[in-house]
Amino acid sequence: MNSGVLLDIVNALEYNDKKGDSKKYTKMNLSEMIGCTLMYDFIHGLTYTKDEIVGNGKVLILSSVNSNKNTISKLLVDLNKEVTL
Repeated sequence: MNSGVLLDIVNALEYNDKKGDSKKYTKMNLSEMIGCTLMYDFIHGLTYTKDEIVGNGKVLILSSVNSNKNTISKLLVDLNKEVTL
C-alpha cells in the first residue's frame, strides 16, 4: 500500500450515536460490530465532516479479525490519495 494512502492506525474504543448513547467496541456482538464499522467507519467517512478523524474521504478499515478483543486496531485510509502500482 502506498505510504500516502495509509494515514495512521487507530485503536477503536467505543461508538457514539447521534442520540449520545455509546457502547464499548469490546462489548459488541458480531452483527453490531459489522453494522457500526460499515455505517460509522466507512459510509460516514465518505461524507463531509469538520474536525473529525473520519470523513472527507478518510475511512477506517478493520484490518483483520480479532479473536482477542482487548484492543481493536483499524487502519485510517485516505481514499482521496492517488494510488500508483
